[in-house]
Amino acid sequence: MDESLARDGADIEGAGTWYSIIGIRGAGAFHPKAILLTGPTAARLYVGSGNLSPSGLGRNLELFERWDASITDGEVDRVFEDFRCYLDQVLLAQKTPMPHLDEALREAFSQPVLRQRRVDGASRLYGGHAGASLLFDVIPTPATPATSLVMTAPFFDAEGQLAVDLARRLKAESFELLIDVGMTNFTQGARQAIEGAGGIIRAIDENRAVHAKAVTATGDGWSCRASTSSNRLRWQRSEERRVGKECRS
Repeated sequence: MDESLARDGADIEGAGTWYSIIGIRGAGAFHPKAILLTGPTAARLYVGSGNLSPSGLGRNLELFERWDASITDGEVDRVFEDFRCYLDQVLLAQKTPMPHLDEALREAFSQPVLRQRRVDGASRLYGGHAGASLLFDVIPTPATPATSLVMTAPFFDAEGQLAVDLARRLKAESFELLIDVGMTNFTQGARQAIEGAGGIIRAIDENRAVHAKAVTATGDGWSCRASTSSNRLRWQRSEERRVGKECRS
């Protein structure tokens, strides 16, 4: 038996496991990246920039946020409910019933660990259609100018307008933009617009592709962080930090 397991273990590793691969249709590109793991006593949620590919989960420099829940906590972060609401919105937009996905979601979210009392944590999840409006819903105009603003993303709109609009919204006189010279679609027009708005472009030359998307900003009494593409926005994460005034969504 030991010899058989050693020889054939990889072939039977997935026995008893089933998978559903389901196509999603929407008004824009379906672009979220998330992994939810659940059991009766523990759950974990990952949301980030990496695709479900060897590059996205192994080779690239990506950015993920992780939330954990345990039955011993007696409570669960509301971000798990945010994720469920987002999935419900996606399913409601589909014209074809998806019973296998409905069953999988009911099983995942009915686990005792996710039925505990919900509490608001430091982070919230936001999902929506392609377009800049969601970004500006997540990051409202602050009362005081941003004294620090850093953005990084692999891809941009042709004229860099979203990065410029975000800097203006946060009243940043200057800001930094980190790009991977090996994979970016950054154009000369985008460079001129961003530098004209006070942006400083810093090129990253890594052995691995930099595919992370993030915005971090701080000002007098507030701080915000979001995960976003700097061209067409598809999935957002915003974190509030209670330092004096809040940067609220």
